[in-house]
Amino acid sequence: MNMIRRVKQVILEYGPAALVIRELVRRELARGEPELARIAKLCRTGLAFVDAGANRGVYSYVARRYASCVIAVEANPVP
Repeated sequence: MNMIRRVKQVILEYGPAALVIRELVRRELARGEPELARIAKLCRTGLAFVDAGANRGVYSYVARRYASCVIAVEANPVP
């Protein structure tokens, strides 16, 4: 893996935005969102994951580890 790609991966994984999303994922799991726990079983490497109505992208963030491509669409974005 080239160095620029690795740096981008580290920033995505550990940057400030990632910390915010991780906290959102933790809260959603605590509230009882069973779909989040099932994303790993539903996604397959080589296939795309489409998050229609992505809101803040919590499902997309989790799915990016398991799907080859994640497409998140929100018709009414959060400001």
